[in-house]
Amino acid sequence: MKKIVLSFILLMAVISPLVFMQNVYAYTPEDIDLAYHFASEKLEQEKLSYEFIDGLGEENRYVVFEGKEVGYLVFDIELGIYIEFSKEDKSPFEKVKGEKIYVGPTYYYEQDGKDLKDVRSGIKLSKKEKEALYKFKDKMTKTMKNDLKAYKDNLYEEEVESQMLDAQFYEQSAVTAPSSSPSETNAVPYSFYFENLRENMGENVDGTCTFIASGMILSYYDSVYDDDIVPEQFDVSGTRRVSDEPAANIDPFSSWSDITATEFNQSPGVTEAFHVQTIDDMDTGNSMGIGEVNTLISNYLDDADISYTTHQWSILNLFTSRLQWVRNGIDSGNPVYVHFTGTDTALDSRDLNHAVVGYEYDENGIFVNFGWKGRYSHVNISNYSIQNVLYFELDDTESTIYNYEWDSTNGASGRMSIGGNVNCFHNIEVLSVNDTSHLLGCGFCGNDCYYFNHDFDQGTCTVCNHDHVNHTLSSTWYGTATSHYRKCSTCDLNVYCSEAASVTSYTDTTHTYTCSEGYSRTYNHTFDSNNDCTACGYHAEHIHSYTHNYLPSLDNKHRAFCACGAYVLRPHIGVAPDNPFDPMYCYFCGAVMNGGIVMLSTPAIVEYNKYEVI
Repeated sequence: MKKIVLSFILLMAVISPLVFMQNVYAYTPEDIDLAYHFASEKLEQEKLSYEFIDGLGEENRYVVFEGKEVGYLVFDIELGIYIEFSKEDKSPFEKVKGEKIYVGPTYYYEQDGKDLKDVRSGIKLSKKEKEALYKFKDKMTKTMKNDLKAYKDNLYEEEVESQMLDAQFYEQSAVTAPSSSPSETNAVPYSFYFENLRENMGENVDGTCTFIASGMILSYYDSVYDDDIVPEQFDVSGTRRVSDEPAANIDPFSSWSDITATEFNQSPGVTEAFHVQTIDDMDTGNSMGIGEVNTLISNYLDDADISYTTHQWSILNLFTSRLQWVRNGIDSGNPVYVHFTGTDTALDSRDLNHAVVGYEYDENGIFVNFGWKGRYSHVNISNYSIQNVLYFELDDTESTIYNYEWDSTNGASGRMSIGGNVNCFHNIEVLSVNDTSHLLGCGFCGNDCYYFNHDFDQGTCTVCNHDHVNHTLSSTWYGTATSHYRKCSTCDLNVYCSEAASVTSYTDTTHTYTCSEGYSRTYNHTFDSNNDCTACGYHAEHIHSYTHNYLPSLDNKHRAFCACGAYVLRPHIGVAPDNPFDPMYCYFCGAVMNGGIVMLSTPAIVEYNKYEVI
């Protein structure tokens, strides 16, 4: 670092006639001999053409050196330093016919009367935009002068290790000067987020790439640090789809262990409405300068109460190359806003002036997401010229934000955080069964598992459909001799006996059915006209008992029947009525009696002639 400072100050001393002088810049080639020599070495060409161009309100402040076919360098006469250069690209003023105005990298204008026209877009600046541009120029120049003065004032406090200006040494030192130590992975945490951020962003039309890149950085922070950075109505969840196409079907997971954030080929992001909202918020048209990008991202971080430090490359950072500035940002664990220019025919044949997000690097260059939906989410921009660099170092801790959505093949679904925390909206199912209970839980994640006793209905569990096997039978029998069963005290199933019961004993009046499993039931005989039991065949010597039924007859008697159907005529047995004016009636058959006259009060008499009359 000490050698770098000394080399820079020695360079300032050699070209002192060019530094901190009056604001009238008109020089001959001899006056800028050292600058010419310096440009020649930077562009690696011996013969260069040059042209003085104005700054804003500053005549001939800059010199633009151009190579024979390609290559250019812009030198600031007032400050005595180069501002930008490219060995592969042509001067941005190559096709400008009118008066050329230079303000800084990517700030190229053509004076047309009182109007300023952007060289690249062809758009004229409004009065408000011109006023802002003048303020930006004045602030930048003042800051640069103060910084250069500080270098000069501190010169003699440094350890002097060299007294000679070595252009080659100066160039090498400027490229490899102080930087952070490369991280092991050379990538931001969860760098897969940007590689898989293919669709959930705004539509890049009409040169809105600065807003797209800003949105990608904000959506990353919204997924890692604080879900309130991007308002919820603009959030889009990450998904896993069968292909990278946005309309592809959801690809369900077949195993809980397979759910990792890297498996989601569509990272969470923002809606098109958010993209439109940021454009409306800034009111700068379809593009922003680096300072406006800083303002946009800062506004959203401030609203979410996020503490951060801004790191924006400028020409004040002479001793750290823009490439190294990007690496520093990535090594700090933060995505980097990168503005580049140039052409890489392997990617796009056009001369691009584009804003992207850098999130990984190797020895060849920076890997970025182009912000072009579905394309170039992980490409190296080593063949482009980096112009502006900005990153935010957040002083905050990660949060668990569930903004990935997943489905499974068994019906479970859930959400996941970028850090790997997964929650499951369980699909509760029967996981295992024994004869008394079943295990219920999520068959996908294996959580929320509990044993429950079966809920039996006729031997089958109404929850798991398990058929009870080891029955505990009661001692009570139900059914008939030919079809009888006992109930299981556990599952309430009717467990039928495998054999029909048979008569194993009888008496004069009953017979008993039994089976080998313990069924026993006694029934009264049912006799036919031959006194044979119709159920068991028992034959009985019948003794009549005329008490089974009574019917009045035509005379002063009634028929008294035996259960076998035989009857005899018996006289009425009168019963006095409660009312002395009412007639008497027979106690057995109910016939009305009146002085020996029988008044039948029953339906038509049934003929019983077939029965024996005794």
